[in-house]
Amino acid sequence: MSALTVGKLGCDHEGAQIDLHCETLQMVLLMVQVDFDQVDDSDNFSSVPNGVYLCRVSEVRPRTGDDGSERWSVRWIVCDGPLAGRTAAWDSLAFSSRGLKRAKFVLQRLEVPTDGTRELLPSDLEGRVARVTVYARERIDPVTSRRVISNRVPFAGVELA
Repeated sequence: MSALTVGKLGCDHEGAQIDLHCETLQMVLLMVQVDFDQVDDSDNFSSVPNGVYLCRVSEVRPRTGDDGSERWSVRWIVCDGPLAGRTAAWDSLAFSSRGLKRAKFVLQRLEVPTDGTRELLPSDLEGRVARVTVYARERIDPVTSRRVISNRVPFAGVELA
């Protein structure tokens, strides 16, 4: 610890005289040594470990895919146990010719009717419960070049609760 004694300090700013008087100013200098090579530069969005969880659909965000087809982002929230309330994963349902097989699979597991022609709303999924398998997936973000870790749901990772 070092002590710094300051007498009168004055400065003139646009005609206003400011006088500061301090008796003794105590300064504590702290130094921190950090090895930044040991800092993980990844963005980790995985809030639960790999596993199977009883989850409910808490949110569905509709959007349009790159190919112009409808896509729904589905947020799975853990329902029970010590991780209850955490996001297990964000999943995606694509209503394109390529994605319809999985969309139908997931909707059936959520007991949403999938026979014939149907009109579906995001609210048809919200609140529904299923057993969901999640695993952490790593990728490199093409914009930031940072490693990103997030939970994913495999193709057949949704089962009846």
